[in-house]
Amino acid sequence: MNLLPRTCLAFALLFASLPVLAQDSDAEGCKDHPLFNRMPGYIVSSCETKPFDAREFPAGSALDGGNKPAKLETVEGAQTTLTYAASDEGKHPSALQLARNYQNAVKAAGGVIVAEFGAADSDRALNTDSGWGDRVTVLKLKKGNKEIWAEVRPYSGGGGYALYSKIRGPSTAWTALGSALQNGFMK
Repeated sequence: MNLLPRTCLAFALLFASLPVLAQDSDAEGCKDHPLFNRMPGYIVSSCETKPFDAREFPAGSALDGGNKPAKLETVEGAQTTLTYAASDEGKHPSALQLARNYQNAVKAAGGVIVAEFGAADSDRALNTDSGWGDRVTVLKLKKGNKEIWAEVRPYSGGGGYALYSKIRGPSTAWTALGSALQNGFMK
């Protein structure tokens, strides 16, 4: 019995499945935010961290005459941007469920919802980004001398979402704050 055809078939099947296997893992060098756990069923498709930068967050849900937030808060500090994609297309939470999950987690940790925009606002440029997304929710959490701002932007009906976060204040307490919040935070 010749094993060569079977071996070739086994290798062909293995190599054909590599793109599928690669889709179920995070982008190279990316990991979850130290304060926020990802929603189950998502992978990190891209990430960017900056030790210091500025970002404008909507500081309320009111819009001006140009359909932009009437009030913006510029937050300077360490910045993390994570983009998540559903690993199993078609079987993912809705954009509303994604937003509510982050809202509930931040409220449970003592934070507040600063602004929320729904599907009707998705064509509006809500900050310096292009305005893409099904929803936008802006969250703020204060811990000691730190102020953490986060913006969650689900898109494609929940098929993916972006998480922008900034920490205002000294950045040395990330690890302690992250450990405290992750014990039961969004699990």
